[in-house]
Amino acid sequence: MKTWRYIVQYRKLLVGASIVSSALLIQNNANFGFDAGNNTRHQEYFRLISNFATQRKLRSKLDFALPHVYRASCKETSHNEFIADAAELAMPAVVSIEVSRNNHHFLMMQEGTGSGSGFVVDSSKGYIITNEHVISGARNVTIVLQNGSQLPGSVVAIDGKTDLALIKVDSSVGLPEISLGDESQLRPGQWVVAIGNSLQFPNTVTAGIVSGVARNLLDHKLFSKGMGNTNQLNKIANSTFVQTDTTINPGNSGGPLVNLDGEVIAVNTLTLFGVARGISFSIPISEVKRFLGEVSSKTYSSDSTKTSYVLGIMMISLSPEMIRFLHHNGRLDPNVHGGVFIHDTHKNSPASKAKLMKGDVIVAINNSEIHCRDDIRKVIEKSRGNAVSITLFRPFQGFITVKVKPVPVKGDID
Repeated sequence: MKTWRYIVQYRKLLVGASIVSSALLIQNNANFGFDAGNNTRHQEYFRLISNFATQRKLRSKLDFALPHVYRASCKETSHNEFIADAAELAMPAVVSIEVSRNNHHFLMMQEGTGSGSGFVVDSSKGYIITNEHVISGARNVTIVLQNGSQLPGSVVAIDGKTDLALIKVDSSVGLPEISLGDESQLRPGQWVVAIGNSLQFPNTVTAGIVSGVARNLLDHKLFSKGMGNTNQLNKIANSTFVQTDTTINPGNSGGPLVNLDGEVIAVNTLTLFGVARGISFSIPISEVKRFLGEVSSKTYSSDSTKTSYVLGIMMISLSPEMIRFLHHNGRLDPNVHGGVFIHDTHKNSPASKAKLMKGDVIVAINNSEIHCRDDIRKVIEKSRGNAVSITLFRPFQGFITVKVKPVPVKGDID
C-alpha cells in the first residue's frame, strides 16, 4: 500500500511539473512577442491547464509561472453583459439631432426647438437615417456625435411612404457606420436594445424584448379613430411595425433598435404615452433599405398624398428559417423556397373580399415570381388599379389562383 501511495504522489509531481513547464513555455512565447491574447488555441489550452491545476491545488504554481497580461487576456466575458456588448457595437454610429423651427403662435412667429436621434448608414456619403417627424418643418438641423462634436446637417430626402428621412453631413470627419440587420429573423421574446437621445440625455441605452412582429396599427381602435394627423396616419398605414416593451421616450425617435449582434433591425418611432406602458413601435429595417435604394436610384417620392393602389394585406417576406418551419409542418409545398406570408388582411379590403387568408403564401402575381414585400408593391403599382392574378399556396389545400382588383388610396400601403 505504501508503495502505491508513493507512485500516486510521484505522478502528481510529474503532472505539476508538466503544467508549470507548459506555463513557462507560454510565458517565453509571450516574452518573445507571441500575442497570447489573440491565439484562441493557446487560450483554450491555458483554460484546460488552469482548471486541471485548480483541481489539483496547483493553481498557485501556475499563477506564479504565467505573466499577468496573459492571465488577463484569457478572462472570459461575463454572460450577463450581452446588452452592454450590443450597445457598445452600435453606439459609435448613433447621433443626437437638434432642430430649430419656426412656430406660429397667434399673430407672432416664435422659434421652437426639437430633438431626436439617428444613425449613420453610409459613412462615405455622410448619410444619417432618422424619422421624418424629427426634422419636419426644421429651419436648421444640427447633428451631435457621440464624442459631443457638432455638425450641420441638411435634409436629403423624405420618404413618401413611411416616417423616414435622410440627412447628410460632412463625410470627411470619418463617421462610424452601423450594420443593417434583417427584421425577418425576429421572434417574439428576443432581446433588443434601443439607443438614442432620450429626453435629451444622449447615448441613452434601454433594453427589452420583441413583443410582436408585423404589427399593423391602422386597424387598431386607437388609430382608426383618428389619432394623429392625416399625413402621419397615411404613413402609419404604409408599414407594419416591430412592437417591443423597450422604453422609448421623446428624443428616442429616429434612433436604432438593434439585435444582440449590434445590427439595426428597426427605427424607433412611437410609443403610446398616457395609454399604456411597455408598448413601443419601430419601423422595420427593410423599409430603410427600400428607402435608401430609392434614393440611390432617384426613384423615391416625398409626396405622401399621391394616389397608389393597394390589396390591403399585412405581409412578411419569408426568411429561410420560416420556410424550413413551414416545410417541416406541412404548411408549404416542398418545392416552394420563397414568397410572402400573409399575416392578416385589412377589413373590407380587396384581399379580404377575395378570401385571402392568414397563412397563405403568395408565390406569384401575374406570372411574376414573388420573393419579398417589395416585389408585391412593384407589381401592384404597375397594375394601376387593374385586376391582378395572384398565385398562392394555402396550407392543406395546395396552390390556388385568385383575381384581386387593387383599390386607389392616398399614399402607399400594401
